[in-house]
Amino acid sequence: MVFYKILVEKALDKMKELGLSEEELVYRTGLDPETLKAFQSGSTKIPVESFLKIMDSLKIELTAHSL
Repeated sequence: MVFYKILVEKALDKMKELGLSEEELVYRTGLDPETLKAFQSGSTKIPVESFLKIMDSLKIELTAHSL
């Protein structure tokens, strides 16, 4: 669970860095807004496919060195 929370924080930081709104990320990923909210809260795990869409749309590579 700790690893998941680290990745959520990394994604939220990247959203801020890029100046992306929730609406823009929903558009980029094609995800339901509720799925994005669940991801952002970090309290509920989302499906792996949805998680990967978010990481891909933010250009975050999932490697051991990216943490």
